[in-house]
Amino acid sequence: MKLIFQVMLSLILCYWPIALLTSAMIFDAPDGGQSLGKIFLALIISFYPLFIGILLYIFDFPIWGIKPKTLLLVTFFIPFAGIIVMGYPKLIMERFTLVPSFGYYVKDSTVYYSGKKIDASSTTFKVILNDVSNHARNEFARDHKNVYKNGIIVKEADPATFRLIGDGADHQVDQFRVYFQGKALESANPKSFEVLKSSDGSNSRFYRDQSYVFFNGHIIQNINGANAKIISPGYLVDQVNAVYYTTRLEGVDVNTLRVHPKDAAYALDIKFVFYKGTKVQNADPSSFEPLERQYAKDKNHVYYLASGTPRVIHDADAATFMATNYDPKSKSDAKDKYRYYLNGE
Repeated sequence: MKLIFQVMLSLILCYWPIALLTSAMIFDAPDGGQSLGKIFLALIISFYPLFIGILLYIFDFPIWGIKPKTLLLVTFFIPFAGIIVMGYPKLIMERFTLVPSFGYYVKDSTVYYSGKKIDASSTTFKVILNDVSNHARNEFARDHKNVYKNGIIVKEADPATFRLIGDGADHQVDQFRVYFQGKALESANPKSFEVLKSSDGSNSRFYRDQSYVFFNGHIIQNINGANAKIISPGYLVDQVNAVYYTTRLEGVDVNTLRVHPKDAAYALDIKFVFYKGTKVQNADPSSFEPLERQYAKDKNHVYYLASGTPRVIHDADAATFMATNYDPKSKSDAKDKYRYYLNGE
């Protein structure tokens, strides 16, 4: 009987991690789980091993030779660590202070960020929304004196003209400066700074002024901002040069450069084939064709994409080569009329 009891208690205690994760669903309720009753329910679920530990200690009942006092300590500290990891203390603090633990909040003439007071004017305080999507990630805000990023003042930013540009909140501009994630881009001109449009008219991840193109807050070398044009999500050209994000395409002819319709990671001009900005050696652009399973071929060679660069599969017959589904019998994922191949070998 004692053995059966130990087994049952062990199973109940082993279920605790699932119960802890399940208790988090309480906070997905329409009221955010902020009612006091729901918070207590979550804590009871999270701490149920402790109640078992107390009973074992009172009745001096060991499990598998583990002393009741040790079980009591374990059933306290492990659930306590669990609720810390799940973030329950912050939720409880929110319930009693009525101040959210995330984002900006104004209450009783005080402005908070992530539950902490910040020195801002409650009467003029406002979260800054994106110009395009009318949405923000709750990072930037302003009052009549300052601009704030995550509750911290953005130095020298002009609150009257500060705005977010593009689809996200990474780039900002005011009448004096351009910013990337709240830090000034000294080389950028705020008067001409804008998001660079993709070929379909949508906003890209590139930005420009009359002189430069920017990506993730850095100038892309060799590309003129006034003449920059996007031909695919990663490929960018001006009148002379082309880049894949920040990698320059060596020897490229920008007048004939295009992306392959089957795979936009490949770009071709009249002489060369590029994969993500890297030249595919000896490839023929007029016959080049990306295949499945990281293969490609042209009229002369077969290629396999390994370590980020397509390499030639020597002795493969380009005319009859095809990528196939994995065949367990031949242990292959491609073939030509002479042999089978697996992962380019």
